[in-house]
Amino acid sequence: KVTLGSPAFVVSVASAGGPLSPPLGLAYLAGSLRTHGHEVTVVDAVGLGLEKKTPVGKKLILEGIQFPDIVNLIPEDTDLIGFSGMFSSDWVIIKPLVNMIGEKFKDKYFIAGGEHFTAAPEISLDQCKDLDAIGIGEGEETIKEIADAIDSKSSWKNIAGLVLREKENDKYIKTPARIGLTIRTPGPDNIKNKSIIDLYFFIFIIH
Repeated sequence: KVTLGSPAFVVSVASAGGPLSPPLGLAYLAGSLRTHGHEVTVVDAVGLGLEKKTPVGKKLILEGIQFPDIVNLIPEDTDLIGFSGMFSSDWVIIKPLVNMIGEKFKDKYFIAGGEHFTAAPEISLDQCKDLDAIGIGEGEETIKEIADAIDSKSSWKNIAGLVLREKENDKYIKTPARIGLTIRTPGPDNIKNKSIIDLYFFIFIIH
């Protein structure tokens, strides 16, 4: 069982609106996992709180559901948690949220990916002590292989595109780079047209 999550957005109070967009990255990961027989839960903080806005100090607004709600939506019986962090400008909220998730689910496998984590894997592992690994680049094949490795109790060292918590010579282990995807198969999973992604497009249309 795999849980995929993404954080709320942080925007300036002076912004006319937040960057409302569907979590296509998570949708592709979910599609890959489900195609290969893995059960998936998606916790999309923005999509689950489209009208929720929480002040962060005097200059920022958090758009989406709050940290405790995100953590509480992660099933207790999940085996693997995958968290997406796209923008380094959001690290001020991504880091405490990742650490909150890690604190509650210390006995679960926990990985992170996305643009920020790809750009700064060592810093992310240093500052988020409960992360087991960082996925580098496109993750559809990587997360499927991690889920398979958990099922078979196999080492992650043979999975390309990872920076592992484990160290050799005082440096985090980096597995071989994964060749970028040229064709995304399968496409993004939208749970038979009933997912939160459809709600995003509905919001775009009515506005």
